[in-house]
Amino acid sequence: MAPAIYDQLSAAPQASRGENSRQKASFRVLPDGKHEHHLINLRTEVTVSDTLRNFIKAIWQKQQEHNVEKDAREGSLFKSKVATHEKYGRGSESIGYGRSGNVRLSRKTSPNNQKAECYAIKEYRRGPRETMRAYRNRSTSSFCISSCLRHTNVLNILDLVQEPDGNYCDVMAFCDGGNLATLILRSGKLGALEADCFFKQLARGVEYLHSVGVAHRDLKPENLLLTSRGVLEIADFGQAECFRFPWEAKARVTTGRCGSIPYIAPEQYLDGEFDPRPVDVWPMGMIYMAMRTGKLLWGAALKHKDNNYIRYLGDRKLPSGFRPIERLQNENCRSTIYAILDPSPSRRPTASQVLASPWCREVQLCKAGADES
Repeated sequence: MAPAIYDQLSAAPQASRGENSRQKASFRVLPDGKHEHHLINLRTEVTVSDTLRNFIKAIWQKQQEHNVEKDAREGSLFKSKVATHEKYGRGSESIGYGRSGNVRLSRKTSPNNQKAECYAIKEYRRGPRETMRAYRNRSTSSFCISSCLRHTNVLNILDLVQEPDGNYCDVMAFCDGGNLATLILRSGKLGALEADCFFKQLARGVEYLHSVGVAHRDLKPENLLLTSRGVLEIADFGQAECFRFPWEAKARVTTGRCGSIPYIAPEQYLDGEFDPRPVDVWPMGMIYMAMRTGKLLWGAALKHKDNNYIRYLGDRKLPSGFRPIERLQNENCRSTIYAILDPSPSRRPTASQVLASPWCREVQLCKAGADES
């Protein structure tokens, strides 16, 4: 459970005047009141030094070499292996590096088309003590879930490839607008029109996932990719699980805590079973407030340990409310965010109910988001 954007936002300085001006240029309100996003070349933000990143990467690569010795004994999912560059072109640059693996940009030009097709190649990192069987199951289960999903606001996984060295790679369409975490970090915070548009797209994606029986369980800005025109796509299904199969009428409960600490719903800190759907709704509220304020409301939803969360639990019951949420100008928006961040999962609205709220009904999507729907 990585600290995700919490450490980045809490420690990040305010965006400079130049950065803010670039951000204003990336979002434009049209004369008819509609809006457009222009997020070309919004690169993923790196918060660790290049030296540290390269050191970690070197350790990981050495571990992969060590793991090869185990692979021959444990077999492979595929009888034949192929290098990703043979099918999807050469990887030109690293565009992301995290706990689960490295993501690189790959370009391939077909003989009949001078325009290169861009792909994002995610190489799953194998743990130091992880067997090949466990590594294979983890890599393929994520692919099996995500490759079956078809929605505008859910990233489509095109292929799963096993490299000659035994590593598994997801092949995805490249989202050329970066991710939401980088946009927030570069902007300081987003205006209501822009944040509302991204939030509604997120809610639509979550509604779809739940309608097909899938819970993401790791929603955070880093896992929300953007196209240059502002279409939001939910990515990274490494923690996802199926809570209802197509032939089942009743959803199953789950146990265990996963995800990134600042976005984890409070019921996950309790012993016992819980419905995974409200667990996905909770971070939607956290993500919206991160967009609007440039920071997270609290570090962890622990009512006996985190002072900011303790303050929220008390203030939400008062007529004056919780100040960060009360600063939102739209009353319907405030009511919806309070409902999403209800500490009781049974009172939390579903993604469908969020979309049906007076606030979300009046939110206008960008032209790209509306055209894709």
